[in-house]
Amino acid sequence: MKVLVFGQLKEFTGSDWINVPSMKSTGELNVYLNKTYPGIADVKYIVAVDKEVVQSDTELTEENIIALLPPYAGG
Repeated sequence: MKVLVFGQLKEFTGSDWINVPSMKSTGELNVYLNKTYPGIADVKYIVAVDKEVVQSDTELTEENIIALLPPYAGG
């Protein structure tokens, strides 16, 4: 699965996208990211699936577009 990475999160992954093994859910993805990229668990980020921010554990398929978004503020 391809995961797009934005902002300060690229410091942990080393790239603006990463390939991850097939995941069944965003919860499983978060566990994988925390194990694979030390320190990412200490940074708040949100997950978007197909350009929609998800708040709860969401089912994933190989066809989904997944993005990791750092906190943002506006005004």
